[in-house]
Amino acid sequence: MANVFDIGLLTEFRIIFGWLFVFVVVYAALEMTKILGENKGLHGIFAFAIATLFAIQPNAVSIVTGSAPWFVVMIVIFMFMMLISRFAFGESKGDAILLRLFGNEAGAGWWIFIPVIIIIGMMIASTVGPEVTPGSGEEVDVDDPDYVAPGEGSTATTDYETNVVNTLFHPKVLGMMVLMTIALFAVLTITSVPKK
Repeated sequence: MANVFDIGLLTEFRIIFGWLFVFVVVYAALEMTKILGENKGLHGIFAFAIATLFAIQPNAVSIVTGSAPWFVVMIVIFMFMMLISRFAFGESKGDAILLRLFGNEAGAGWWIFIPVIIIIGMMIASTVGPEVTPGSGEEVDVDDPDYVAPGEGSTATTDYETNVVNTLFHPKVLGMMVLMTIALFAVLTITSVPKK
């Protein structure tokens, strides 16, 4: 049965959407930074070349189209935070509360930069990881008498995502994360200059 909200056909155009996304981002970055000068035509040609190189690489298209929805979610969350703070406390007080929440204007940049790096890293890992992990994606014959099922928490499975989750939640890795967090707070406390 036909559905008005069926947008499955749009997935066939993901290369075009990925190309457009890369083109707009590169062109906007060149216009803002003026790395190549003031020539808009040169910026357009450079952005066109970069977007086309991305479009002809299947892994690059998967990374871009996989991370774009996460960027949209992140932008929507930040916009809702701004709207809620402005409606609740007024325009100037709401902005001051947000700046205090994020640290300052420079700190707000880190709240955007770090999730972007995490999103891109996750997309690269999920796209390229199964290709570079030995044994990942192989068919396993469980009826083979020599087959030994991997134990729970094992990283010797043929599923890349299971291996990553089992690695991240291994007790040694979790212990290292706790130690690194304690060390980070210790360094921040020791090196902070007291206010006079």
